[in-house]
This record gives sequence, C-alpha cells and structure tokens, in this order.
Amino acid sequence: MTEKKTESNEKKLDYTDSEEEILDLNGTSTKILYIKAKEIPKDSPRTVVIIVPGSPGVINYYRRFMGQIYDVWDKQIDIYGIEHMGHTDRKLEGNNVLFSNQQQIESKIAFFDKLKAKPEYSHPNTKFYLIGHSLGAYMVLRLFEERPNSGITKSFLLFPAIHEIEKTPRGISTFRFIKHDFERKMASIITKGLDFLPTSFKKSFVKTVVKQSEALNNVIYLTKYEREDIKSIEDHVDFINEHMNEFFFFYSINDGWATKDHYEILKEKLPEYTKYNNLHLDETGIPHAFVIGENWSRILAERLVYDWLKIKQRP
Repeated sequence: MTEKKTESNEKKLDYTDSEEEILDLNGTSTKILYIKAKEIPKDSPRTVVIIVPGSPGVINYYRRFMGQIYDVWDKQIDIYGIEHMGHTDRKLEGNNVLFSNQQQIESKIAFFDKLKAKPEYSHPNTKFYLIGHSLGAYMVLRLFEERPNSGITKSFLLFPAIHEIEKTPRGISTFRFIKHDFERKMASIITKGLDFLPTSFKKSFVKTVVKQSEALNNVIYLTKYEREDIKSIEDHVDFINEHMNEFFFFYSINDGWATKDHYEILKEKLPEYTKYNNLHLDETGIPHAFVIGENWSRILAERLVYDWLKIKQRP
C-alpha cells in the first residue's frame, strides 16, 4: 500500500490537506483519496462520506469537491473518494486489463465492506453517506441494493445516470460511436496509434494521450457496458420506494444525461417524494461536470450540508 500526502494550498478555495492510498480491491490496485476528521474522541460514532465518480472515474477530479464538503461540515467527517479501476495513468497488473460496469460496482462494494470492517467505524451509531455522480449514482444505487442494512444513512444521487441513458441526448451521440465491438476496437487502435507520432508534434499533448491510452480504453469499454446495463428505472423502483427516506436525487434543468424527462418519470414512479422532499430539479444551470468548476462544486457542497442534510444553518 502506498500513501502520499498532497500539499495544501491556502490561496485556492477548499484545497484542504488530503491523502491517498492504493488498495487491492478484488485483485486490482485502486486509488483512494481521503480526508479524516480531527479530534474525534476514540470509540465515538463517526460520520463517513464516500464519493463515487462519474466516467471517466478519475477521482482526482473530485479532490476539491471532497475538500469543500469536509470544510463546510466543519472537518467533522471522514470523507473518501474511490476511482474506477483502470481509469488512471497508473500501470495495472497484466495486459489488456478492461473492467465492466459490474466489475466496477463490485469494486465499490468491496471498498465499502473494507471500510465497514475498520475498528474505528465499529460504533453502532456510525453513519455512512454515499454520494454518486452520473454513472457513479448508478453504482451507488447498486451498492445500496446489495448492502441495504449496513448502516447507510442516505445516498445522494447527483445528475444520476440511472434510466435509459442510451436514449438521452448525450447518450445518443456517445453510444453511436461505440455501439459495436468493432467500433470500440477501432477507437482503441486509433488511441494506440498516437504512440507513433513524433514527440516534436504537440509534445505535451501526445505525452498525455499516450500515457493514458489504457485508461481511455477502459473508459470506452465501461461506456459500452453502461449502455447495456442501465435500462429502465422500473428495475429499481421497488427498492427505492422501500428506502425512500434514504435517497436524495438531484437533477439539473439542461443536463444531457440525467434529463428533465427522467426527473418527471421519477416524480411519477415515486409519489412519496413530496413527503421526504428528496427529488430536486435545479433550474440555475449547474452543469453535469460540476466538479470542474470551483464555484459549482462549492454550491453543491453547501447545499448538501445546509439544505439537504441540515447539519447546520447557513452562516
């Protein structure tokens, strides 16, 4: 296991100290980012937040969002982020290592089980909050279905890619390119072809692409399985209704993956949402890729703590 502490930068908003480690999950090395609570009494209940990214599942994209949640929560939580296997420039074991959607889900379940087994989280009142973004929301849903009575207090599905994503505006354009294995293989060949470009030609760009060719192959491979696996929300409605108070769904008005139509479908399928106030359509235009923007991620971190969980009042 490798640990590396990253450097904090007080001049940048919410870049708190974070650490990372490489865990063996189901036989594959997987990067975990984490920030631990300060001055929590020993043997007391803890609050644990786990973030599952969208695709590509590069957890470093979520480092700032993790820090923002940690800061707004007054540094009283342990927060973890887990990457998708193979979505990294780190060399993995073996050749042509590609991971399906189901394998990625099983990796998240294995990580959750590993956290649950830690002595520091053994207190019966320890709370686990799951946050899934885009495809990560589907993975969180599936994880919750597999571990329904495991101390998960609430699952937040942000811009959730959980219903017929092949038919969405973004899905139509994306899946057209990789609909068949032949097209996926061609995309792989094209990506690998960058290895033969001269380094003098856009040197930094080529270096980055070549370094991440295996990761790009995995992103393409996972996208293929997304199309096959994520069908109708009807497959999950019974479970969601049974655990309605343990879910929160966040949609954005112009999202091309988790569309307004999906929001309307959930309203119809989950009539008790009005009782729990846990189905939200944002009309301010927060983008699907909110973690890229410093202010957007800060807004969602504050909504999580102040508005959705009501941990404390807004200052």
